[in-house]
Amino acid sequence: MKGQMAFNEFMDICEETPRQESRIPMVDPCYYCLCNSCINNAENRYVQPDEILGNGWEPCFFCDDCKIYDNDVSKQDMERGQCARYKIDNHHAGEKRKKIKIVR
Repeated sequence: MKGQMAFNEFMDICEETPRQESRIPMVDPCYYCLCNSCINNAENRYVQPDEILGNGWEPCFFCDDCKIYDNDVSKQDMERGQCARYKIDNHHAGEKRKKIKIVR
């Protein structure tokens, strides 16, 4: 009974405390933007020519309208978390594969 009370008090505290998603500031201001790792991003420096050939590649110039990209205060903060045209490039896919842990 005493353990249940402690658990209930803990849950009450958790519900009262707003969760804040803090992000670590990065040197690259576009680090958290989905466009940073997209094949269609015209500014992506990691895309190789063999990744886009034969795919009907159409470049995306989304970053040109984002103030994070060039610090232009007249533009909007348009960091993307999802996009219908998103396709990850080989460099970033490899980086994500390195983080996979094999559990046996």
